[in-house]
Amino acid sequence: MFRSIVRSAGFGWAVRGIAFVMLGLYVISYLPLLYYREKPPTVRHFFDPSALRDAPFMVLCVASVFSATAYYIPFLYLPLLTKVRIPWISSNLTFGLLSILNGSSVVGRLLAGVAAAIFGPTETISISLVFGSILLFCWIVVDSVAGTIVWSVFWGMVSGVLVALPGAFIPLFCPSLTVIGTRSGMYWVFVGLGLLIGSPIGGAIYDVKMGNSDSWRLQVFAGIFMMGAAVCTVYPMLHLRHKSRSAAVC
Repeated sequence: MFRSIVRSAGFGWAVRGIAFVMLGLYVISYLPLLYYREKPPTVRHFFDPSALRDAPFMVLCVASVFSATAYYIPFLYLPLLTKVRIPWISSNLTFGLLSILNGSSVVGRLLAGVAAAIFGPTETISISLVFGSILLFCWIVVDSVAGTIVWSVFWGMVSGVLVALPGAFIPLFCPSLTVIGTRSGMYWVFVGLGLLIGSPIGGAIYDVKMGNSDSWRLQVFAGIFMMGAAVCTVYPMLHLRHKSRSAAVC
């Protein structure tokens, strides 16, 4: 949609057009809520102060900032870095890489549910973050069309896992059902912070004028932050296992 509108209407109205479409869809999705007249049995709070004293949950939120900082860098910079590294690649295929990323994420979302049911959601997200950091570091040496397509498929699957699993492991770090919604919102605020700062920082790191010789800095930046997220999930995972063993003994 953006590529079709930007040529005739310019960048500003292309972005506004996408925003209007999103606003219309949100309004349609909100209409069914107007028919829900029964009040909930409990009033959910906008903010849960006890979460600030819950170390495992807060470490998990820090991990979400790190992972989100690196998450969108391939989505935004893959076409650019591919064009710089492989000048002869067609423009259609360059932007088609994003479709490959999004399409393969469906596989990752489905596999995430299966893996979480077998190994646990926290363990699955930790492993996925490790694989994600490895892929980001491997991105540095990808210099062919076939390699870029394969890399895009694998990153799409990993990114699908990272998006799908928070809804499964956040309730495990909630003391009661009444704060699940609140803590989920707090968690996604941290995710939003990472998404907000990640791409601009990546743009400041990568100098287009330097061409291919400077692209590794951006990729290392993303890989380090993704690895940092994987390290941060170790403590919440161990805490959850200790809690489960203590409950089993009791």
